[in-house]
Amino acid sequence: MKKLTFHIYILAALNFYCEPPKEPDLPIIMINTFGQDIPDEPKIAAQMAINYNEIGNVKKYFDSSYYYKGNIGIEIRGHTSQGFPKKQYGLETRNDDGENLNVSLFGMPEQKDWILYAPFSDKSLMRNVIAYDIYRSMGYYAPRTKFCQLLINGDYVGVYVFMEKIIKDVGRVDISSPTTENFSGGYLLEFDGLNRVDSTDLYFFTDKKQQIYTIKSPRKKNITVDQVAWIKNYFDDFEKTLFSDFFIDPEKGYYQYIDSPSWIDYILINEAFRNFDSFQSSTYLYKEKDEKLFAGPVWDFNIAMGNTNYDNSNFTEGWLMDERYLPSRLLEDSLFMNEYKKRWKTLRENQLALTKILSLIDDYARLLDTAQRTNFERWPILGEYIWPNRFVGNSYEYEINYLKQWLKVRFSWIDSQFFGTTYSGELNITGDVYELYNGGAQKQFGSLIGGKKDGLWIEWHRNGQKKYEGIYNDGEKLGKWIYYNEDGSVNITKEY
Repeated sequence: MKKLTFHIYILAALNFYCEPPKEPDLPIIMINTFGQDIPDEPKIAAQMAINYNEIGNVKKYFDSSYYYKGNIGIEIRGHTSQGFPKKQYGLETRNDDGENLNVSLFGMPEQKDWILYAPFSDKSLMRNVIAYDIYRSMGYYAPRTKFCQLLINGDYVGVYVFMEKIIKDVGRVDISSPTTENFSGGYLLEFDGLNRVDSTDLYFFTDKKQQIYTIKSPRKKNITVDQVAWIKNYFDDFEKTLFSDFFIDPEKGYYQYIDSPSWIDYILINEAFRNFDSFQSSTYLYKEKDEKLFAGPVWDFNIAMGNTNYDNSNFTEGWLMDERYLPSRLLEDSLFMNEYKKRWKTLRENQLALTKILSLIDDYARLLDTAQRTNFERWPILGEYIWPNRFVGNSYEYEINYLKQWLKVRFSWIDSQFFGTTYSGELNITGDVYELYNGGAQKQFGSLIGGKKDGLWIEWHRNGQKKYEGIYNDGEKLGKWIYYNEDGSVNITKEY
């Protein structure tokens, strides 16, 4: 990958202050680790400065031009994303003594815990931001975000998203803490997988389904054994009831455990965007004192909206939530399903109106127009397959068009299922298509021009042997096509 280096100077002793941003473009965040490599954990001490100008003028900045500057602790974060060369970072703002310091950045409520999210496989750079914006417009909390450009020790590392970390706090997940007198809330939990937790995490398994939940708040050092037992018992009772024969009983059923409207909205937005991770990992739930269990906030949509090439998750057709623990059972309840359909209709006329979403995408594409060019100069991956891309466009414009086309067709399919409207499954896109079977074996590869197959297309059997290969021209098969048996031998050859 190319390296773009800018020589910057950050004073060794930095004061803390903010002033109204001069925002003609994206803010530039500069981090100085004084030669240290940033580890997975623990956080190392560093310094951060933020200002506004063109990226090429960074070296001209002087002390008075900083929007913010101060000490931080920083570490690499993420799971799968740690395998990418463009790293994500978790950081906390600190004072001169190295103690945590709550600050307000980019108009966000004061806090100390922040994230620098690194869009990489999502070449639109905006899937997470779009999902969070829409969820907030639906009346819920979702992490606030700010597009930026990042330099680390003078090395330009691309377009990032400065954003809030999901934690219990005023202005984020605003819940109280359980007390010795009242164990009923509040708790913040993450639906997780065993491969994503370690000895530093506090988690439990449910009795019936052996699903793992990580307790994010209260923290491990603050929560009592009795409080852990209380929230585990609550989940056990909910799960046993939901998967019982009386799960829709008006009094004894699951209704007594969850806030259904929040679950409907949470399931709908993950279904609409076909978020593969939802109800497998990166799924948050919270319970306030003396209240039912709420779903949310939303998190991690980088491989949603058609940006996945396995387990059928890229398809614009089909129900993802029918395959997920908890949502699949809830959707068997006719009352829940009726409210689900009604809510979809309301959202489609408001927050999920396609014109609004496409306009939002266009606005962000304009905002990122200059920065995305520099980002993809640093990381020249346009036209290159990055796991788990289903579509690979040769330009940023093609990537944005794919995102818009995918949403348009996806929403059309859901409308057709709920309301019997006409569905058109055609994606008017130009680029390469990579698809895998469930389990990861390669399924097919080929190119599209204006939504029509063009050039060489190959499909494979599940065992890795070719199934067929041949040439398309404007969506029509052309010339010699070879069809293979599963043992690799030729079955038949056809001329078109």
